[in-house]
Amino acid sequence: EYVQGEEWNTPETYALQLRISPEGYQIVSGIRRALTNIAAMKFTQQELNFAKEYYEEFAAINSFNAEKWQEIIEKGGTLPVKIFAVPDGTAILPGDPVLRVEGPEELAAHFEPEFHRIFYSTRVATIAHEIDRKVGGGRFIEVGLRGADSKSDHLIAVSAMYTGGGIIQTSSDPGAAVYSELSGRGTIGHRYVQTKATEEEAFRKAIEKLGNVSLLVDLNNTINGIEIAIKLKREYRESGKAIWIRLDSGDISSQTIYALRRFQEEGFTDPDLDKIIVEGLETVDEMPEIDKRAREEGFEPEKFVRYGAGELLISRNTGRSFASTGYKVTEHGGRDTMKFSDSPGKSSLPGTPTLVELNGERIIAQVGEFPNGRDLLIPAFADGEILFKEGLETARQTASRTFKNIEQSIKAGQKSKLSPQMEARKEEFRKQLPKAIT
Repeated sequence: EYVQGEEWNTPETYALQLRISPEGYQIVSGIRRALTNIAAMKFTQQELNFAKEYYEEFAAINSFNAEKWQEIIEKGGTLPVKIFAVPDGTAILPGDPVLRVEGPEELAAHFEPEFHRIFYSTRVATIAHEIDRKVGGGRFIEVGLRGADSKSDHLIAVSAMYTGGGIIQTSSDPGAAVYSELSGRGTIGHRYVQTKATEEEAFRKAIEKLGNVSLLVDLNNTINGIEIAIKLKREYRESGKAIWIRLDSGDISSQTIYALRRFQEEGFTDPDLDKIIVEGLETVDEMPEIDKRAREEGFEPEKFVRYGAGELLISRNTGRSFASTGYKVTEHGGRDTMKFSDSPGKSSLPGTPTLVELNGERIIAQVGEFPNGRDLLIPAFADGEILFKEGLETARQTASRTFKNIEQSIKAGQKSKLSPQMEARKEEFRKQLPKAIT
């Protein structure tokens, strides 16, 4: 602010891109949350007076631009920017712009961290979508509260998992309470089993006290634990209770086959009463691999096997580096600008970028370049108001629908095309650069 001085009010445009993805695509999530946070910011004269006093008396900072904030307050106190964005749930290809901000330069830039933070929920939504593609979101139980950085991050994650993969089951009671789309599902834990003299005593008490139960069988030896559970399943069969088992350590693939075989031998073939929950997973691909092995052994994993994980969905591969978000200025005072980079894929876009669907193609274009195309960046925020009205269920439907539109491009490893205007503007900007020193 101090360096820019009076130039702070120069109109600027910024674009947010998600530049990479291990899966070849991303399911965007978190846009509405970012808009909600920004819409909640209404600046008051009291706040400005406090800030002026603080910077004058208590802080060795000489860059506070009180005149800028005074002008904002006199115009209503809301953030004077316009935001265009893809709706939550939109499937995108690496490098696609997902958000565009237009407004006074210092303010359009000021909230950059808020926009970058969509990377986390986007990564969770994308991993959840991979789970749904490979084994079905309805067969997955999220158990990652303890693996999240905070309770609020976990709530963000469970909403994103529903958006991306339709995963509704969580072991978090708060998650199920906050989002009506989700349902709670838990198992007895190691602590409970350890407080009893034997595993059998712990299992028996849990069966008697609970309507339905999932028995954690790996406290001492998983095969022995399976056999204890089978003994009790046989004993309590007439009760009609669903007595499932949970595998959580060791060679879980072989344990799954063993348990399926023993269930079949005992006549435990009711899909509602006799499920196996497989946890201890390191990668998403382990799930379809276990399914495949079960089918080869003559079993139907879709009926009898469910999967659960926490870190795999909540905290693994969810850092910003797995999305490479970039929020860069694209236009300053009506003049195109952009960033080139020595790193492939990290250059930004000039002008007023948008994302257009036209004749089955995705095109990164300039606003208004394709009047017959469908602009995916739609009005999202203006005059302090959120223009997106869609909720969680709409975001889920958007993910399912829009992924199909780019599925072939993902399989081919393709990215969205650059429009003629975008190519020309990038080339024109490149010509203005000084030649490299050799």
